[in-house]
Amino acid sequence: MGRLGGSICALLREGDVSVMRGAAFSLPDAQVQVEPEEPQAGAVILATGSSTAKLNCPGSELPEVIGSAAALSLGKASESVAIVGGVEFATLFRMLRSEITVLEALPRLLLLVSTINNRTA
Repeated sequence: MGRLGGSICALLREGDVSVMRGAAFSLPDAQVQVEPEEPQAGAVILATGSSTAKLNCPGSELPEVIGSAAALSLGKASESVAIVGGVEFATLFRMLRSEITVLEALPRLLLLVSTINNRTA
């Protein structure tokens, strides 16, 4: 992991966030197991990872267009960043003081969250 990935880890430590790696399983009573441990916490975030989608548009082959793994390997955060659909990365880069532009093909940002909230409201 590059210095940027290390910076993200430092932000997590600064926020008193413990990071555990491994196979995770949901247990009864809102508990979770990360083999072989069962961490006790007020809140747990399961970050399952993702795969980078290949962009199908002019310019996507340019060397400045990178995926999430390459973004975490950068030596430092850029002054400005355009992110295609990656709200999580937008948040991380903003915490590192980058100016952010999020490009989204859907009619609303976080469409699924908005849909769930509308159903429960």
